[in-house]
Amino acid sequence: MTLDEDLATPYVFIIDKDKNLRGRNDDEDEGTKFGFNTTSVAELNNKMVDDVKIMLAEYRLALKKNNADRTK
Repeated sequence: MTLDEDLATPYVFIIDKDKNLRGRNDDEDEGTKFGFNTTSVAELNNKMVDDVKIMLAEYRLALKKNNADRTK
């Protein structure tokens, strides 16, 4: 992705707590997708929200696993 003349972009990115760029390898529209276009409400509401939910589910699963390991 490139920046415009103001050194800005309409895209936002999901960075996880380990500072990794999160995205999709199998997006039905673009193939590989790492940035979400903020000018598209549908893209933010459908794709980005889903990706954030996936990341939060991964965190919850890891937390649940860590808590189970501590009780053993």
